[in-house]
Amino acid sequence: MSEKHKDEDELDREIKATLWASSGLLVGWNAISNHVKKRPRTLRRYRQLMAFPVFRFGRHVCTDPALIRCWLLAIGQEKRKGRGER
Repeated sequence: MSEKHKDEDELDREIKATLWASSGLLVGWNAISNHVKKRPRTLRRYRQLMAFPVFRFGRHVCTDPALIRCWLLAIGQEKRKGRGER
């Protein structure tokens, strides 16, 4: 592995660790999928079709657990509204 790639990978790990530790953000599809208890591919499909709340930070995918809770509530309300429930 070249020195440049090694430095980039090390910086990548530092950014991930800093984001996770300082803010409570979930960083990476694996961390997000462990939190939601869904497979990463399913979450990518939700992002594409149902506006699952993730954002890019450089080459990382991040989200906040509070955003996921709000998204789940909104999806549940839409489903109930579609069935005519309150």
